[in-house]
Amino acid sequence: MKKAIDVIISKIKKNGSGNLAASLLMTLFFVSLSIIFYYFLYNSIKENIINEDKITAKQSASLYENYLVRGMDIVEYESYQIEDMVQAGESASAIKDHVTYSTNIIIESVDGDSTGLYAYIGGEYIDGAGWVPEEGYDPTTRPWYQAAMTHRGRLTFVDPYVDAQTGNVMMTMAKTLGDSSNVIALDMSLTELQEITDELAGSDDDQTLFLVDSSGSVVAHPDRAMIGMSYLDMPNELTGFIINMVLHGNDGYFETMYAGEQYMVYSEKLAGYWYCISVTEARDNFSILRILLAVTAILVITTLLICAMLFMNLSHGKQNTDLLNLRLSTAADIYMSMHDIDIENDLIYAIKTDTEEEKKVKDKIREHAQADLNTAMDILVDEMSKPLMLDFVNLSTLDERMHGQKTITAEFLNHKNKWCRARFIVSEKDKNGRIIDVLLLFEKIDAEKRSRDKLLYMSQTDSMTGINNRGCGERKIREQMSNGIGGMFVLIDIDKFKCINDTYGHDVGDIVIIAVANALKNAFRSSDTVMRLGGDEFAAYARGILSREAAADVIDRLLKNIDSLAISELAGKKVCISAGVSFFAPDDDISFEELYKRADRCTYESKEHEGNYVSYYS
Repeated sequence: MKKAIDVIISKIKKNGSGNLAASLLMTLFFVSLSIIFYYFLYNSIKENIINEDKITAKQSASLYENYLVRGMDIVEYESYQIEDMVQAGESASAIKDHVTYSTNIIIESVDGDSTGLYAYIGGEYIDGAGWVPEEGYDPTTRPWYQAAMTHRGRLTFVDPYVDAQTGNVMMTMAKTLGDSSNVIALDMSLTELQEITDELAGSDDDQTLFLVDSSGSVVAHPDRAMIGMSYLDMPNELTGFIINMVLHGNDGYFETMYAGEQYMVYSEKLAGYWYCISVTEARDNFSILRILLAVTAILVITTLLICAMLFMNLSHGKQNTDLLNLRLSTAADIYMSMHDIDIENDLIYAIKTDTEEEKKVKDKIREHAQADLNTAMDILVDEMSKPLMLDFVNLSTLDERMHGQKTITAEFLNHKNKWCRARFIVSEKDKNGRIIDVLLLFEKIDAEKRSRDKLLYMSQTDSMTGINNRGCGERKIREQMSNGIGGMFVLIDIDKFKCINDTYGHDVGDIVIIAVANALKNAFRSSDTVMRLGGDEFAAYARGILSREAAADVIDRLLKNIDSLAISELAGKKVCISAGVSFFAPDDDISFEELYKRADRCTYESKEHEGNYVSYYS
């Protein structure tokens, strides 16, 4: 030891204090640089790990949300339907028939495990599934009725329960009809939510996803024994510990310690104040960070020893870290291909490719980025999506399209008729703010896209006619009115429709409804909103038509379409309609409800006339 110290002192004397100071400054600089490098690299890797879990949790929450929204739309739609029937003075028998009919559709088309719709109307309990309650059964004492009355006028969720007959976990959604004491409710099975949870559990062993309701009870969990348990019943369980933190305000992403282990938690609030919670044990995910810390510490210590003993030999360390690969390590698993485009020099680099076709394209892509992108679109994109994608990869318009944005996306069909998503991400701009480098990434979204489109179609479309349902149509009209888009509102009712049903049967009645829907759809423009309100009632909103004179062509076309209907099952009997028209001008201060009432009054006036007749609100 003494000999080593003597050698160091000898070298200091030989080389002078100036060289020692230079070596110390070099050492300090290198150590500081190593610490800064570790800090930023640590944060980058940790952020990628966290973002991967967040993306999975958000995608899972989206699947749960879509299922819940499906039931919410059904309750909203049926509440409008039944409220209209009540206001129209329909009999309890007619309302029960409607509830039974809707229940059958829900069970057949939406949820085979559902027990369907039920309601409390005018002091009478109505069950669409035909269940007959025991004597003395009082619906007003049931949780679904009391919850609906507590949140009068708003759709509310009732805590899930286990169905005694089927053993399935069910959820209830209930809503009052306006401000009345009448209530409609829907029971839907949570089996699909559990299936989603099981599928997600199988795709990632390190991440646990589960669903809890507003009271903290477990709705869906990979461990089915946890379903139905309240966090109050499991204070010593990890699940109960996490739920307690989420319900006490720890929303979004956070990290926590439990039983000596660190966990990453992400919670997403869903409809009905439910929560989708993702829990990942940090030890395995953060192992690379511990390795990075150990490597950095060893590197710093080694550097200090070398610089202390050989301070005269100021050497340049070799940089061996590829920062770009580290930043894209997580994204590489998500995207099927990734490209870096140097717009300034018209160059394109393939970071990652997937299919054989893309590998062929990769061999050609080096220079002339725009031409190579167009070639790739011609090879890999379906004919229907080519115009969209050629516009999307047009680099000359990228600055304008990405103004104020870091990323833009486009969804398209590839040459194998599978849905994909393309994404531009800005990676570099010049001093004038002009984009000079971007990343272009492609990912497969076929299952997600088709599932999303199917759910959206079911939630917005009348299943019989294929036009907008009441909930979707009203939302579109309210949006246009709130944005000051004036137009003509037309309310249509089929004359003597009950007589058609009674005389020719409901199957013929359905044919008449579909024929009128098609006549209505063909009379209006594609930019107009056409919807079925329910039963034999329809409505339409034609934007930009603000007067009776401007409406003449559309109304004439509608009446001609109706008059030309020839339904063989009616044995020569003509289908006639009564219609009422009201107008909304951009400067009008009226609500959708008032616009509807005006047209409704005109419809009743039209019913006093024989044949097809239209009345206008003055």
